[in-house]
Amino acid sequence: MNQTDRPPFERTVAELQKAVADAAARTGVSVTDVLTALVAAGADGDIVAPAPTHSDAVALTAELGPYLTGAAIQRRAGGITRQAIHSRRKKWALIGVPTDRHRHLFPVRQFADAAAAIVLRGVQDAASIIAASIDDELTVATWLARPNPDLGGVSAYEWLRNELNPVGAVLSAAHRDAARWRG
Repeated sequence: MNQTDRPPFERTVAELQKAVADAAARTGVSVTDVLTALVAAGADGDIVAPAPTHSDAVALTAELGPYLTGAAIQRRAGGITRQAIHSRRKKWALIGVPTDRHRHLFPVRQFADAAAAIVLRGVQDAASIIAASIDDELTVATWLARPNPDLGGVSAYEWLRNELNPVGAVLSAAHRDAARWRG
C-alpha cells in the first residue's frame, strides 16, 4: 500500500514518525528525547532545545536538553516566582544548566510530570551528594543524565523514572562517584 492509499490518520502518523526521526537525526538526540520534548511542550510550546549557549560546553548542554525555560516552570508550577525557582535550584531541588547569558535552562528529563514541573523523587538528594564534591551545575546535570554502570547502564533520571527502582541505588552511585572525585 502506498502513502496515498492509507487512511488519513495513518498518513498523519507516518508523517509524524518521519518528522520525529528527522528531528532526532538533525539534533543528535534520541527519538525518545524528541518525543519527551513534544509531550513536555504540550500546547504552550515552552520547550527550548538545544540550549541557546555559545560557550565551549555547547555540545554538552545540547546533550542534556531538551529544556524548559524559567518562565515555563513558573507557569507550570502554579505561578511560583523567579526567586522560588532560584531557591530550588540552589538547594538542588531543581536542576538548572547555566547559559552564557547568565540564565538557566531546566532539563526536561528531571521531571516526573513536566506539565506541572514536578521533579523526580531522588533527584535532589543525588544532586546534593554530587554537588558536595563538585559544586558545578553542569557537572551535576551531566551526572544525572549520563548512563551509569552502577545503575545497569541507564542514567539516574531513567532509573528514578521507574518507580519500582530503589532511590537508594542512585544515592549509592552518587556517593561512590563523589568519593572518587574527592580522591
